[in-house]
Amino acid sequence: MTRFSLFCLLCGIFLLLLSSSPADQIAPENVAAASSAGNSIYLPVIFNRYDPQFPAPMFGVQVYGSTEESGKYYPSLIGSQTSWVRVNLSWMNVEPVNEEPANYFWTQMDKALSAARSDKGGLQLIAVIDDSPVWARLNPDDAGGPIKSETLADFGEFVEALVERYDGDGYEDAPGNPVVRHWEFYNEPDVGYNRWGYYGAEYASMLQIAYPAVKRSDPLAQVLFGGLGYDWFESQGGPFVDSFLDDVLTAGSGDFFDIMNFHLYPLFEPNWGGGSTGLLGKTAAIREKLAEYGLEKPVVITEAGWHNSPDTIPSSSDEEQVARLVQIVSQSFTADVKVLIWWMLWDPPSYLPDYGLVTDDSPPVPKEAYTAYQTAVSLLANTQSTRQLTDTETGANAMEAYRMDTGNTVVYTAWMNPYNTTEVKPLRIPAASATILDGVGNTIGTAVDSDGDGYITVTITDQPIYVQVPGP
Repeated sequence: MTRFSLFCLLCGIFLLLLSSSPADQIAPENVAAASSAGNSIYLPVIFNRYDPQFPAPMFGVQVYGSTEESGKYYPSLIGSQTSWVRVNLSWMNVEPVNEEPANYFWTQMDKALSAARSDKGGLQLIAVIDDSPVWARLNPDDAGGPIKSETLADFGEFVEALVERYDGDGYEDAPGNPVVRHWEFYNEPDVGYNRWGYYGAEYASMLQIAYPAVKRSDPLAQVLFGGLGYDWFESQGGPFVDSFLDDVLTAGSGDFFDIMNFHLYPLFEPNWGGGSTGLLGKTAAIREKLAEYGLEKPVVITEAGWHNSPDTIPSSSDEEQVARLVQIVSQSFTADVKVLIWWMLWDPPSYLPDYGLVTDDSPPVPKEAYTAYQTAVSLLANTQSTRQLTDTETGANAMEAYRMDTGNTVVYTAWMNPYNTTEVKPLRIPAASATILDGVGNTIGTAVDSDGDGYITVTITDQPIYVQVPGP
C-alpha cells in the first residue's frame, strides 16, 4: 500500500461510514455478480492445495527494506513462522542513470532479498519491482507510474539482469545464492493521479517486455500482475481507476502474466458482500473479470490486513485485529487464494493505523495478532481441502463458518456477523469430541457428544474460534 493510497483511504472512510446503502455508492458493473444472491457465497470444496508454482504454505507478510539477519525485525520475521515475504525493490537505486548491467548497484537489493538465501531463512519472496529512475519515468514526479516507451527496452534489460542475479543457477548470482521465483510489477498500478491507472495499454506494453525478460533468465520464475487496489474506485470518490484492469486485458496482456494479484481490506466489504471482509466476493469478481477475457489464473492477495488503533476511524482493538486475521485467513483458504500477504509485519509510520503484527519499538513487541498469526500457521498450514458451511449447516445466516481438513485433524472456524454483534448462536458439528481454541490459540473449552447423536454443540459469538476435531 502506498502512502498516497493510504492517505486517500483514510480521507474516504467517512464517505463509506456515512453512506446510507452500499448499493447507492457502487456502480453496478463493479459489484461482484457472486454477491447478488445475498451475503453468503458458497464455494466448492478445494482439494489438494499443492501447486508447484507455490511450494510453501500460503502465509506471508509484507516487509520493507532489508531482510538481513542483522535487521531489527529479522527475529520477528523468522519467529512468525511465515513462508512468504513480500518486499519492494527500487529500480532507481540499482540504475540511477542509464547504465549497462555491469555497472548496476546491487547492494540494497541484495539486502532486501537476503531472506531468500537458504542460510538466512530460505523464505519464498515476492519481489515487487517498483520505483523507476527519473530518466525512465513518463511522469517525472512519480516513481510508481508509467515508463517512457523509448526506455522500455532498458527496463527489459534491467529485469533480465535482475532475475538472472537471483535465479540460483550459479551464473552471475548474488552472494549467498538467494533464489527468488516470484516477480511482481509495480504496486497498486490502478491508482490514477500520476500512476499507471490511466495508462492501461502502457502497462500491458510493459508486461509484454518484462515477461519474456523474466523467462529468458529463469524459465521457472513466475510473473505477478501488480497488486491491484481494485476497490474504492474513482466513480466512488476514491483513487483507483475503474477501467484499469479492463484496459490492460483489452490491450492483450493475458499471456504476459502468470498470477493474478489484488489487495483486500475489510473496510471495503460493502463493495463486495459475501462475508465479513469482502474477500469471497472480491475474489469471485476478479475471477469473473478474467473469465470475460478467456483467462483463468491462480490468485494471490499481496496485501490484506486490519489494525488495532483505538483512536482512528474506524477505531479498533487487539481483539478485533485478531478476529479479522482469523476471518481473512479462513476465507483465503476457501477462496483458493494461493498466497496471502499480511500488511504488514511491523507497525507503519505513526500517521497510519497500526496494521503490524509487531510494534515498531526497539526491540519490536509482539502483539496479540502476532500470536494469532503463529496460531493460524500452526493449525492450518497443512490444509488439504476446505469449504464454507451452508446456512442449513450453521442454522443462522448471520453465522460464518469454514471446515478445513489438515490430514491429521479437521479444523472449523466460526463467528457471528457483524463484528461486535451481541447475537450468540449454537453450531452443531459432526464429531465425537473437539477442542475449542480462541484466535490466539488458548484452549477455552472442550465439547463432547454426550447424547450419542454424532454431534457436538459449540457456542458462537462475534469472536472467531477454532474447533479442532481429531482426524480419522
